[in-house]
Formats: sequence, structure tokens, C-alpha cells
Amino acid sequence: MKFEIADIADLKLCSPFARSLARWIFRRYVVSRNDFRTHAMVVATDTKEKSKFVGFPAQALEAILREELMAVAEAEADMNGFALPKEPGVAAVAPVPMDSLVVVEILCSVEDVLGFQPKDATVRTGGYTSVQDALDHMMPRLENQWLKKQGESK
Repeated sequence: MKFEIADIADLKLCSPFARSLARWIFRRYVVSRNDFRTHAMVVATDTKEKSKFVGFPAQALEAILREELMAVAEAEADMNGFALPKEPGVAAVAPVPMDSLVVVEILCSVEDVLGFQPKDATVRTGGYTSVQDALDHMMPRLENQWLKKQGESK
């Protein structure tokens, strides 16, 4: 399977569902091609399941983001020639620079949990210095967006 730059540029002409699906397929292709950690579980939801959350799904959202960010951090560490610590808590605060464009691509992994596509501006321009830095910055912003979509205020 080969992706051309023109194929990705054409995503702006597609429906939101088609863009989401294409991003998901492309991201999985890139992850498997670059020998990052593969994901064993694919979560499929429909519109009925999206409304099952009574409050902001912070735990589910943080778990997905942490998993995706750790995969990025591991890849960055490998490319820069150093290893992350084995303990997840220590690895999350290890200084591993993550590009903002890569983190923006991760946001599509939380669309099913949130029920909408988060804004790209959720991610800090310039990226993050660690997984925990990214989580600490994005989680409040995602919650604010979720509350706005629900018609509530914080």
C-alpha cells in the first residue's frame, strides 16, 4: 500500500468521516511501517455509544493519549539514539522532544471518545518536552472543548 502526497491533500475535499477514516488508516500504516508499537485493539463506536458518557471522559481520554504519546516518545527516543526508562511513570516525564505536528495527528485517536474532532490549536505550537508535559497541557483544553460542545460552562 502506497500513499501519495496528493492523496493526503485530497482529504480536505472528503466528508469528516472519510477524513477520520483516512487519517486512521494512514497513521496505522505509518506506525506499522516505521516499526512502532502496533495496536492490538481497534475501537469502533457509533453515534449511540458516543452519548453514553454522562461526564467528561477524562480517564478514557488520558489512557488513549498516554498510549499514543508513549509510542511517539519511544520512536523519538529510538531515532535520537537513547532508550526510555522501563517504568511507565518515569518514562512519561523523561525529556523527549515531541513535534507539535506529530501530536496533532494523535488527536484523531480521541475523536470517538469525545464525539467530535478536537481543534488543532489544542496542541502547543513548538511541541512538548515530555509525555506528561503534553498531557498536562492538552487535557484541560480538551475538557473545555467538550464542555462547549455539551453546552455547559466550566
